[in-house]
Amino acid sequence: MNAADSQDGDARARAWSRYWGRGVRHSCPGSFHDHYGAATQAFWRERFSQLNAEDRALELGCGNGSLIRYLDRAGPVWPAAIDAVDLAELDSQWLGQIAPALRDRVRLHPRTPAATLPLADASVTQVFSQYALEYFAGESCWRELARVMAPHATLALIAHHRESHLAHLAQSESVDAQWLLAPGGPLDRAEALLPWLAMSADPAARAQRAADPRAAAARQAFNAVYAELDARIAAAAFPDLLRETADGVMRILQAAAGRGAAPSIDALRVLRAELEDNRLRVAELVACALDREGIERWQRQLQQIGCTQIEVGEISEQNHLFGWSLVARRG
Repeated sequence: MNAADSQDGDARARAWSRYWGRGVRHSCPGSFHDHYGAATQAFWRERFSQLNAEDRALELGCGNGSLIRYLDRAGPVWPAAIDAVDLAELDSQWLGQIAPALRDRVRLHPRTPAATLPLADASVTQVFSQYALEYFAGESCWRELARVMAPHATLALIAHHRESHLAHLAQSESVDAQWLLAPGGPLDRAEALLPWLAMSADPAARAQRAADPRAAAARQAFNAVYAELDARIAAAAFPDLLRETADGVMRILQAAAGRGAAPSIDALRVLRAELEDNRLRVAELVACALDREGIERWQRQLQQIGCTQIEVGEISEQNHLFGWSLVARRG
């Protein structure tokens, strides 16, 4: 791994650590309260029905335990052990929400790359991954899977599809995030306006502001960029990120008189940092989503590590294509 790869990995880990630290259950909390939708749940119920009490499972990219929590609810049999790894720092509070008998079988491995799994050779009989493996499925990851998977192990996963609803949404949000964060964009214009709005609580400061042409220029620039933002929201197929950012900025501006300039600017910079994290996550989703050639390349990689039965399908939720499904059996 070169220095640039290491820095990219660190940035990814920090962004996802902050995301999971918010306590969200999975990567689509705005669309699905529970474990994604009916088709995703049906896929995993079928996989869980194949488990036995002697299995040792590995989940790659466990996040906040959405899949393990669904196993707690829907699995007829629990495996003897589950090693759950993720590159990010994890919020382990979700473990308290599952049955104690299952909780005792789960070992979390935060800040753990898939290329260096803390597991013995041929020790894993079931591998699970959901919207995760595509982010790190390089040669070193495949070699590590070949090392830890038992001779008759099964790998089951759902991965991002290049033509899916999620990928199209991510592409749109990636473009929108770049525009929101650009120099002279809505966040910059809001930050320039904030000190003037913070004067509103003081009559003398208000009079000073009224006489200063810079205040009028800051408001005019803000109004212009927000008119453009409103137009983008009206025209967008996926306006949520634009609308949520606009609402967040307006709340900060409206509170500026009572809060003061410095705390308001701090709040705006927190919003900017969250938007930067979102931009990184959605851009990475777009880059890592698999097209037909990509999933066929995975099939060849799996064959090279001894998988002889490979089943590939597609997952659709709410009449939208959502992802690839894949089940591969070794031996």
